[in-house]
Amino acid sequence: MVDRGIWTTTDELRPEDLDGLMGSVRLVCITFNAYSDLKRALGSDETVQKLLVEKATAFEKPIAVNIPIGQGASNTVFMSPATWTEERLKGWVGTYKPLIDHAFGESGRPERPG
Repeated sequence: MVDRGIWTTTDELRPEDLDGLMGSVRLVCITFNAYSDLKRALGSDETVQKLLVEKATAFEKPIAVNIPIGQGASNTVFMSPATWTEERLKGWVGTYKPLIDHAFGESGRPERPG
């Protein structure tokens, strides 16, 4: 965990921990392990994603989820507040790109999946 009011990442997470985490820093990134903890507690990917969007909306900031894709590579997906446009999310992510790159390696440009 890096916490200077800017960034935090966690490997363990319970649903009830999200409010404190979201309120403590400007950028929250949860690892795939933490995402898996939430899925075990809530029962499905859909329920976890709904919760993350609800928290992102309530705190007016995205939540990043870092997902391994094999051979030392990963993708970081941002769950943005429901009211945000794609442009707003791209601008916000661009602000934190140096921190993301430092934590997870060089990242590409933000783009919408699918």
